[in-house]
Formats: sequence, C-alpha cells, structure tokens
Amino acid sequence: MKELKQWWEEAYPDDIFINEDHEDEGVRKAVYFRRKLREIYGPTLIIAGFPGIGKTTFAEGNPRIVDLDSSDFDKGDRWPHNYIKEIFDQDDIVLCSTHKEVLDELEKYDTNIRVVHPHKDDELMYLERLRGHSSFDKIAENWYSFIEDINSSKLKKIRTHRYLSEHEDFLMKIPIKKTVAKLLRSQANKLHNGDVEFKGYRHNETRTQEGIVDTEIKLEYAEEGRR
Repeated sequence: MKELKQWWEEAYPDDIFINEDHEDEGVRKAVYFRRKLREIYGPTLIIAGFPGIGKTTFAEGNPRIVDLDSSDFDKGDRWPHNYIKEIFDQDDIVLCSTHKEVLDELEKYDTNIRVVHPHKDDELMYLERLRGHSSFDKIAENWYSFIEDINSSKLKKIRTHRYLSEHEDFLMKIPIKKTVAKLLRSQANKLHNGDVEFKGYRHNETRTQEGIVDTEIKLEYAEEGRR
C-alpha cells in the first residue's frame, strides 16, 4: 500500500487537482482517493507554526521532526500543492508555514493538525523577536490580516506567545494514536488468517538528557494456540 501511494502521486500530478470541482467524475474520485492515501500514510502530526514561533529550534536534534521551510518552495502555479505534497511525503512530525492557502488545503485532510500562533495583541513582542528575520517587513505590514487568516481557519489551534519547545511535552503526545495505527498496518501480515491474535499495545515515553521524548510502542500478540 505504501507503494500504491507513491504510484498515485506520480501518476496524477498536482496540476489537475487545483480545481476539485472538476467536471470529470474520475478526476474528482482521484482527488478523494489521493487524500485518503495521504491521511493513512502521511505524517503523524502536522504543526503549522507562525513565523518566530521557534520551528527551526524545535526540530533541531530531534530525528522525528522535519521542518519544511516554505521559502524553499516555488510560489508559482504549483503552489501550494507542491508544498502540501512534500508535507504528506513525511512519516512522522512535520513543521510547516501558516500561509492562508496552505491552511485552506490542510483543512481538507482528516489527520492530526495544529496551528500554533500568537494573539493579535502580541504584535510588539513578536516583531522584536523577528527583528532581522527575512520576513520581518512583510509580517509588520500585514500582522493583523495574517492573524485574522489563522483565526478564520477551521483547523485546531494553539494560541500562545511561547516557543514550540516550551510546549514539547504536550505536542509530542498528540500523534500517539496515529503512530499506533501506522504500526498496526505495518504488522498486518501477522494477523492474516487469524494465525495471531492482537491483544493491544503498551506505550512508554522516556526523556533523554537533551530533553527529547523517546516514544516506544510495543504491540502485543497472543501466543499461537493459547488464545
């Protein structure tokens, strides 16, 4: 099935999905199927973080997290579909931008997504934090409209003036359920024909000296012949 997702992405380029109300029913079905494949095999958690929220620092030193800087992506005709595709090509936790068009696309997916952003009254504090940042002028000029775009999104939100790293304990627990589901799918061959009975799972979290949460999930099966 992982190969099916890869084949589907290659066989149907993003260009044809820009208009989801396509007159061709086959295209509409393809859009739906691709989205479901992405939900199943995509990241366990997507964090859309406002500039200055500390995405780069949060990802440093943690192999589970990928920080996708939107400035590395072409903003031409394929935007934001090229960015969305890269987000859903990841396996675990992904950090992405809060561009309105990105949030609008993410609303279409039924998966773990959180938008982390400041309150509109945090403007002065954030602009000081962003001083020297490449996007400083743009954010300073459009602060209230950017915040309003986020507030109007239907995605789940975390409003805070703190850095992502200060919410690490909470954020790292969000994807546990989906992580378990992905493990179950990877172990599905053990369940064929009822040869092995799945009993449940045990979940343990430990913290390293660097402060990184190490998540261990063990699947438990009944011994053959002793069910």
